Amino acid sequence: MKNITSKILFLIVVASLTACGSTPYVPPTEYPTVKVHSEEMYEWSSDDSYAKNIALMVQPSGIGFGVDDMSNPTDTPLITNNGVITDNESIGSLELTTSFIDGGIGGALLFSMLDNTVKKQNEWTPILVDFMPVADLPNPHDKGTYLTIRNMVSNNIRTALEKEHPNMEWKGAYFNTNRWASAKSKVFFNDLSCGDAYNIGNTNGRYPLLSWATQPELFENSGDSKLVAPYCGFTFESSMTGKVTINGIEHWIIVSLTSKASNSPDNTYYMQSLNESYPGHILNPIAFRFYTLNSDLENVKRRIWVNKYPFVSYKGTVHLFDIEDTGTKLQF
Repeated sequence: MKNITSKILFLIVVASLTACGSTPYVPPTEYPTVKVHSEEMYEWSSDDSYAKNIALMVQPSGIGFGVDDMSNPTDTPLITNNGVITDNESIGSLELTTSFIDGGIGGALLFSMLDNTVKKQNEWTPILVDFMPVADLPNPHDKGTYLTIRNMVSNNIRTALEKEHPNMEWKGAYFNTNRWASAKSKVFFNDLSCGDAYNIGNTNGRYPLLSWATQPELFENSGDSKLVAPYCGFTFESSMTGKVTINGIEHWIIVSLTSKASNSPDNTYYMQSLNESYPGHILNPIAFRFYTLNSDLENVKRRIWVNKYPFVSYKGTVHLFDIEDTGTKLQF
C-alpha cells in the first residue's frame, strides 16, 4: 500500500510539473504593483538603538532579522576588515580567500560563527531604506507607484555612485521582466570600475564584461542602442513596510532588497560605494552570499561577503547595533 501511495504521489508531481512546463511564460505588459506589507505607523523606540529601529521598520517585509543591540559591538569584531570568503557549501568548512581573520579568533570557531550567523539572518542582503512623504504618494496601490518609487531609489543610487565614481556614464533604470529575476529593477551604467566589480571574489582569472544589448527581458529595451557596449549595473526590489513620522510629517517606509536571497558581484562591489554616499539608509547584515563566474564562464562559485559587524549607514555615517546608542532620533 505504501509503494502504491508513493507511486501515485510521484505521478501527481510529474503531472503537475509537466502541466507547468507546457504553459508558456508571458512577460508582463505593464509595470508591476508594489507590495505593501503594512500601512501601520511605526513608533520610534527610545529603548532601542538607531540601527535597531531601522531594522524593526524593515521587518514587516519578512527580512532584516537576526540583528540585535549589544554592549560595545566593536570590541569583538568577527574579522578585522571587510572581506570575501569562499563558501564550499558544507557547514563549518568555509575556505578563506583573504587574510582578514582577527588573530584572536580561531579558524574553526570563525567558520561556525559565520555559518550560524548567515542562517540566523535568513541570508538577507543589504537593504536600502528610504522615506517618501505620504503626500507625494497618497495611494500606494495606484499603478504609478512602481515608477514613482523606482525613480526615487534609482536617483539615490545614481547620486551616491556618481559621487564615488565621478567618471561614471549613467544609462538609466529598467524593469526586468525575466521570470527568474529575484529583483526586478535594475540600473545600468559604465565605469572603469566595472571590471573590478564583476570580478570581486573571483580567484580564477578575469570574467569578461557582458553586453546588455541582447536583453529582450528589459521592459523598456528592445535592442536599445544605449546598452550596446558592455555595462555593469545594480539590482533592487522595492516594497513598503509602513509609515513613520519625520519632523511632524508622515512618510512611507520604502524598503529595497538588493536581492531576495543572493547578490551579484557588481551589487556587492558597488554596495561599498553606496554605504559611503547613499542619501537614504542602508541596513547591512554581518554576512551575505553572492555569486561569481570564473574566467571559463562555466564554474559558478558562491561567495560570502563579511562585515566586521552589522550596521546601518546614512550618508557615510555608520550606526552600530549599540545598546548605548539610544538617544539619536531619525535623521533625514
